[in-house]
Amino acid sequence: MALWIYADDRPQETRFYYFKKTFEAKAGNTLSLRISADTRYQLYINSLLICDGPCQGAAHLRYYETVDASSALKDGENEIFVKVQYVTGPNFHIVYHGDHPALWFDGKLMSGDNCTPIGSDANWLCFRD
Repeated sequence: MALWIYADDRPQETRFYYFKKTFEAKAGNTLSLRISADTRYQLYINSLLICDGPCQGAAHLRYYETVDASSALKDGENEIFVKVQYVTGPNFHIVYHGDHPALWFDGKLMSGDNCTPIGSDANWLCFRD
């Protein structure tokens, strides 16, 4: 189950935060995922830019993207790296905006009939620029 995970601080200015997770996979596995962040993000898997977002929406709704990231997988250890830009300021209303930098990642790694969930939780590493 994916949880919203948050940076520890509440920045007063726009800053970058980085969320990181490693997992084992095999080439030929499939990885489908949903992702969102507060405020903007870029998702990399094994150093390949997969997508950015979230899409424009409303100040009171959290939107997410659905992505097939299977082509980025390799045999052995794989790395999810998300660069989150937390934007401050009263006029930034094109996406949901809370008081902490945050990430939500809900992935499903498929190997034949076996499904391994990869969700954002307390085991992710978070650091800031």
